[in-house]
Amino acid sequence: MDADLKDYFGTINHEKLMTLVAQRVADGRVLTLIERMLTAGYMEKGRLFPTSQGTPQGGVVSPLLSNILLTPFDREMRRRGFQLTRYADDWAVTCRSRREAEAALRCAEKILATLDVRLNVQKTRIVHVREGFAFLGYKIKRGQRGLYLPAAKITSGARRGSLRVSDSEGGRPVQGRGPPEDAASHTA
Repeated sequence: MDADLKDYFGTINHEKLMTLVAQRVADGRVLTLIERMLTAGYMEKGRLFPTSQGTPQGGVVSPLLSNILLTPFDREMRRRGFQLTRYADDWAVTCRSRREAEAALRCAEKILATLDVRLNVQKTRIVHVREGFAFLGYKIKRGQRGLYLPAAKITSGARRGSLRVSDSEGGRPVQGRGPPEDAASHTA
């Protein structure tokens, strides 16, 4: 399922967002600063327009606030067994069947509704991996041959050997192969 949220950054519910922020931030000065950023308004043709919802368009804090608001969505989708990948307001769910994808879509709509977030039904679709879909500027599609990325395009903090990553939910280690010997010189 390739999903899109309807005017996400323009419609974020300030009260729900601030409630989630306050669960992690105890300093009232920081909370006041965030609230002031949210309600500062915007200028257009010399006129100030108030903002009662949404985050500053293009503001550096908007992706962070997006992640705070959508973290309960991530957790609930994963708790229900769905394979969700999300970055800010862009997300996809990989499923084994169309039926599972339809269930994921219904589930996502319900969870998002509790956060006052709506799906953009014109841009949300269930698609087979053979057809592919765009995610974060990349075309995700099943192909005939394996994925190849030149070593110069791969950067990581690893020098040699296996990479070790822990998943964010249970802290279980996930193992992967390190860069090939000739790629080591291209890593950061």
